[in-house]
Amino acid sequence: MGNLAIQLRSAAEFGAALRTLEGETLPQYLLVDTTFSLPLVANAANSLFYEHLKRLCCVRARSEGVGFFALSKSHGLPAMEVLEDLARQGQGQDPGQTAEHWYLRIPELHRDGWELSLTEGRRIPPPGAVSYLVRFHRTTPVMRLDMDLGYWQTTVKGATAEETRSRERTIFEDLDYACHDQRVYGYPYPIKAAHDRASLTQAERVAFRKQLIAAALKQGMSLALFRSEDLAEELLIEMKGMVLGYAEQQPEGWTFHRPRRLPEHLSNVYRVDAHQPGTPAVMRELMGSQLGTQGLYVGDLLAGEQALPGVEVLLPPYALSHHLGVFGRTGAGKSNLMMMVLLRSVMAHNRAAAGAVKGPRASVLAIDPHDEFRLWHGATGGKDGIHGIVAGYSAQEQAELVEPFLVPTYFVSASLGKGLLPFNDEAISRLRTQLS
Repeated sequence: MGNLAIQLRSAAEFGAALRTLEGETLPQYLLVDTTFSLPLVANAANSLFYEHLKRLCCVRARSEGVGFFALSKSHGLPAMEVLEDLARQGQGQDPGQTAEHWYLRIPELHRDGWELSLTEGRRIPPPGAVSYLVRFHRTTPVMRLDMDLGYWQTTVKGATAEETRSRERTIFEDLDYACHDQRVYGYPYPIKAAHDRASLTQAERVAFRKQLIAAALKQGMSLALFRSEDLAEELLIEMKGMVLGYAEQQPEGWTFHRPRRLPEHLSNVYRVDAHQPGTPAVMRELMGSQLGTQGLYVGDLLAGEQALPGVEVLLPPYALSHHLGVFGRTGAGKSNLMMMVLLRSVMAHNRAAAGAVKGPRASVLAIDPHDEFRLWHGATGGKDGIHGIVAGYSAQEQAELVEPFLVPTYFVSASLGKGLLPFNDEAISRLRTQLS
């Protein structure tokens, strides 16, 4: 059914293109979102009607002097960064910049005397076509444009190489102009508008399918051929995710690696069920090398929105010597995470100072102008944040570990006190001395 649906949609698209070419007002160019490559067909009995219709559009467009171009966001070539680097150098840009507004006709051995090694083993350009690589804007990927070979020979190819380049430049300047609509900058807006016009809402899909089923039943087809009559059980569920990595079993145990490529098509994907008793132990074994065994505890690993108890996520103390950023929307938990890092950092410092553990001490300087960290722990019934932690220190510990670095606000000083330095010039001076 999936293949038939693709064929029906493709036949409808090229049918609309053919009607445009047979209309009274002809366009200068006609763009379709596809390629001129023939699909791999395992069964010779399968219909290629829409491919024949595509070629008919090429012939019809050529007879009318219309450019019938297939534009695809997937060029099908490896190591594209090599060509992009050449384009950048050709435009005289510095390393790290992205060249834009460029095109390249993919050379062919029989026509140009040479070919790109990137096309080796690939039918690019496809039979009966000339292919270009083009980047309209630096924010959009390199695209592939297939052009009918007959149109290219009669309309684009000139008597000299310079004349050919001039005609090519005119075409791509026109296409580039169509990519300057702010609604889809860098991509031809006519194609985007056509996609929007042709897209169906969920209600329209249900109504259209009911009409198809009714027509099929009228022609004698059995209702059993359709899984449901009203599509209530056939709604597609779209799931989006990010590949964090993959686990691989080694002789010494499981290791977790960052992904080097996307999973193979139709790979098995398993849902981590946090409610199964054995799940935390399995995840600890699979991801042990990634989670680590030492560091600052910042929370438990999540399976969806459910925490896996005992699967601790540890932040190595050395990470605090690097620049870190915590970003998220309001209420996402940024302050809670930072409070947890600060709390665990102080506790780790204390354990190292007392000789309970070996390793680097995790000293922290927190600038908290809104008293978020003071209120955070107190709101959950704890010891009032950082102040509650250091309030239990001895006078010597406060003098050595706290007083040189703590400049509490007037509100904190008045409400807590507890021997901590007040908000005064002496405290500010001592802080500046420590930071200088």
